[in-house]
Amino acid sequence: MSKALPIAVAILLGGAALAPVYYASKTPATSQSLTTVAVKEGQNSEILNKLSYANGYQMASQIPAEVNVNALVAGLLDAKSEKPSKYSEAEIKSATVLLNKELYAKGMDELRTNLASIPAEQKAEAEQALAAYDANTKFLKENAKKEGVITTDSGLQYKITKQGTGKQPTAESTVLAHYKGTLIDGTVFDSSLESGKPVEFPLNQVVAGWTEGFQHLKEGAKATLYIPAYLGYGEQNQGPIPGFSTLIFDVELVQVK
Repeated sequence: MSKALPIAVAILLGGAALAPVYYASKTPATSQSLTTVAVKEGQNSEILNKLSYANGYQMASQIPAEVNVNALVAGLLDAKSEKPSKYSEAEIKSATVLLNKELYAKGMDELRTNLASIPAEQKAEAEQALAAYDANTKFLKENAKKEGVITTDSGLQYKITKQGTGKQPTAESTVLAHYKGTLIDGTVFDSSLESGKPVEFPLNQVVAGWTEGFQHLKEGAKATLYIPAYLGYGEQNQGPIPGFSTLIFDVELVQVK
């Protein structure tokens, strides 16, 4: 399982990374020459303040409305002062997952609302996407009612079929595990059982559903993970896995390294 692209992080970083480039493209000679003069003569107070402000002003147009600008600035100041991050990596990953969940549902609602105005050549694809989304959403809603199935805040569902007694991994652990992956229609798309050998992988380099799911298990445990698309591969086709697919994994946690 490859690592899923965190949607929220891509949104946040995309605008911020482009802002200085955008500003330089608008005023290339002025931006470069004034900065050089300021550095050479040591008169960086007024000149660099203006250029810094201009970069920030341009950056604002690239930042999504949902972003808390005050918190963004606080993060920049802490990083520039080389202070430790206010939030742990685990907290940031958790927040990213929850935002992805919200944006994913919002995006599908907007697609449904605007379906009538979509050009004819794209409408069939949009209808197919909505049908796949609805089918997988319905499956998870019904599955959540089944005995033994636990649903987390992120929307991940899991059912432990055999309790483990050994070590319990963290998000940074490397684990050895067996797994079989299926779609909601029962199609098997991947399995370690064919080789008969468990697979080793770092939990911070797999899809978010695996990162979270394995942390609920102890060595020796067997479980089924039901991973919503936004914790897996999202709307993108991934080999035999269609877009919007819920990933169902029967797993066995063999060892935490």
